[in-house]
Amino acid sequence: MCRSVPQQYESEVYKSQLQRKWESVHDHILCSKFGLKQISNVSSGLLTSVGLDSLRAEELQKLALLPNNFPYFVADPIEHWVLWKLGENCNEEDIAQAKEELQTRKGPSDINHWINPHHLNSVPEIDHVHIYVAPSLPSSKPFAPMHSRHCSVFGSWTKLSNSSVARAMDEWEMKRQHLP
Repeated sequence: MCRSVPQQYESEVYKSQLQRKWESVHDHILCSKFGLKQISNVSSGLLTSVGLDSLRAEELQKLALLPNNFPYFVADPIEHWVLWKLGENCNEEDIAQAKEELQTRKGPSDINHWINPHHLNSVPEIDHVHIYVAPSLPSSKPFAPMHSRHCSVFGSWTKLSNSSVARAMDEWEMKRQHLP
């Protein structure tokens, strides 16, 4: 699973800006997803989070279920959410509760999840699961990603021809060279 060309570009710009502002992606996630207080590192001038060790266990929110800021490339009206968990891996119970919460928020929906292999995690220090929500239609079948001939670089649940993949890769390379 990957992002569309425009979404990948936005993600790369965001990461570039984040690296200039924050000590680490980990610190940014702790503050933006779990509500930890951000502080400025006196020596570097970069933002960081208050240390997890400075918080009492009961003060710490361990799970966060949020829309993905930079969703993978999926067809409309599928929504891409992320379940984040601090301190341990997301388990089947966590995933089931997140799906139940999304059913409550979104109404009848087909919901699937995806766990990236650890070496592909964007934030390996904080476990997370990708959850996809598609509104149920009267005659719809549950959705699943297509595995044949989809774009392996940018991902898609729609089949792409080899020439459209090549064009997308060329377009992305041109944009990548001009990142701030």
